[in-house]
Amino acid sequence: MPQRLRPGDPRYRTTAQRGYGNRHKVAAQHLKDRHTEGTPCWWCNQPMYLAQGLHADHSQPLAAGGKLPDRLMHSWCNTSRGDGTRDDQRPALTGTNPERNDLDLGNRLLRWPS
Repeated sequence: MPQRLRPGDPRYRTTAQRGYGNRHKVAAQHLKDRHTEGTPCWWCNQPMYLAQGLHADHSQPLAAGGKLPDRLMHSWCNTSRGDGTRDDQRPALTGTNPERNDLDLGNRLLRWPS
C-alpha cells in the first residue's frame, strides 16, 4: 500500500490543490440533489442509493484535464476506476462482479467456548 503523504512532506497537496475544492463540493452536492434512487452506476451497472456513500466522478478525469464532476458512482467503484485508465475493464462492460473494497472484513475468528 502506498505511503500517505503528510502536511510536512513537500509533495503534499491539499484537496483544493488537487482539484477538489469548493467548486467540486458544490457540483457534487448538485449531483446528489438531482439523483434518482436506484439509478444504475456507470462503472458496475448496479443500482445506486445515497445511503451507500456515492462519490462525484469526472467522465474526463482530473489527470486528463477534467474540471468538474458530471456523474455519481459508488464509492468502491470510484476507487476501482482510479484515474480512468481502467475504463475498458469496468464490470458493466466485462460482466464481472464489482470489487467492493469496503466489504473486506479480514479474518473474522471467534474463540470456541471451553
